[in-house]
Amino acid sequence: SQPIPRCRLRDCEVKGTDMWSGADLVVSCWVRGAEMTNEDMTRTGIAHNPNGAASTLWYRGKWPNGRTGYLSEVYVAPKYRGGMGLGECQS
Repeated sequence: SQPIPRCRLRDCEVKGTDMWSGADLVVSCWVRGAEMTNEDMTRTGIAHNPNGAASTLWYRGKWPNGRTGYLSEVYVAPKYRGGMGLGECQS
């Protein structure tokens, strides 16, 4: 429900919105939020990860069950990063 990492641990997770690799999600806009990375910063050598990404851009998505929430762009394929030409979310 907020554009921040680890929402489940902060009690802001939108229930029923779990996703796995390959899931389809309709997004309508983007917001700036907390910086997120797809790298495990506790691993040695992670700075050499060629697929590593960090960003403050989050997409607002709508799941098939009608719930909405935010997904960091670091978790989408690189070709879908950068806002995809969508407008900024208005509240």
